[in-house]
Amino acid sequence: MAKEDNLSDKERIEVKKEIKKALADKLKEKTSAFHTKFKEQTATAIFTAFGLVVALAWKDVITEIISKLTPFQNLLLTAINRHTN
Repeated sequence: MAKEDNLSDKERIEVKKEIKKALADKLKEKTSAFHTKFKEQTATAIFTAFGLVVALAWKDVITEIISKLTPFQNLLLTAINRHTN
């Protein structure tokens, strides 16, 4: 490195230390932000998976209940459903 900046060797070492510290701090900050986002996304994925499992379990129950309804009950359920939507 050319000594065009009039810094002593001791000052150069101090400047390099400060630069390394600033870079390390910035890296820690970015890593922390990534870690936080990763945890958020992972939690979202896990809750979504559990929701899907629950929905699939209830699908079988609801299908079984509806298959046991009489035609009149089916019409009544359809009318109520259309009225509430």
